Amino acid sequence: DEGALGQSAERILGGEIPHRDFDEIYTGLLSFLHAGVFALFGIKSVFLRIPLFLATMGWLVATYKLMLRFTPPAGAAAVALVALVWSVPNYPASLPSWYILFAATFCALALVRWHETARPAYLLLAGALGGVAFLFKLSGIFVLLGGGLALRATDVDRRGDRTARGSFEWLMSAALVLVALALGVVAGREGERQLLRYVLPTALIALAILGRITAPPFASAADRWRALWGRLGPFAIGAVVPVGLFLLFYVVVGGLPTMLEGVFVTPFRR
Repeated sequence: DEGALGQSAERILGGEIPHRDFDEIYTGLLSFLHAGVFALFGIKSVFLRIPLFLATMGWLVATYKLMLRFTPPAGAAAVALVALVWSVPNYPASLPSWYILFAATFCALALVRWHETARPAYLLLAGALGGVAFLFKLSGIFVLLGGGLALRATDVDRRGDRTARGSFEWLMSAALVLVALALGVVAGREGERQLLRYVLPTALIALAILGRITAPPFASAADRWRALWGRLGPFAIGAVVPVGLFLLFYVVVGGLPTMLEGVFVTPFRR
């Protein structure tokens, strides 16, 4: 793994662009990060672990802060240390999967802080972290999906009519069903194991949210759309910023079509 990661970074240092000039394994942000490390410290595989180590230390703090919501400090520290022992030291290569784990944890912490403070800035931050996770690897899109489902499950106002359903309930129900079906089509190609890992948990969450959407009382559609946008809007904007800048870069260098194919098509062929 480290050989492939290092080769991509070296190619960038030589003036090449991932996807446009060579086959990039992941979305591309990780290779640019590694190229920066090589430019600062020199071309040596061990240097790839410098950003991984720094990110791991930050993730350890974030895990501890999350656990403080559920356990006393001693218990939170124990959980954080167990999480550390069962993660990066087992395979300390600077792979995108680790960075997705870190981004997902920070995203969860930002969402918790939003619940505690109601400040939209935390939603923007959570969305940006999901976008960065996607830029490390395609599977980082699950960070955005999980954050979106969490926000959809948060109903602020449940006052309203106990009998009348509106366009909001029907459209959101259809959207949740489509999410589960889309995941089923993708993961179904990989067999039952992937269905159990990805589709079943998401489908159960969607089912729980569906139960809340279709249960009375029903607020007016306008009020519920407004409340939903208040939560999902900043989250989506936060995600669009890093992803949009990344796409703009590829537009400028003339590699957008090959980048899109390398991110969304080639992985399934492999």
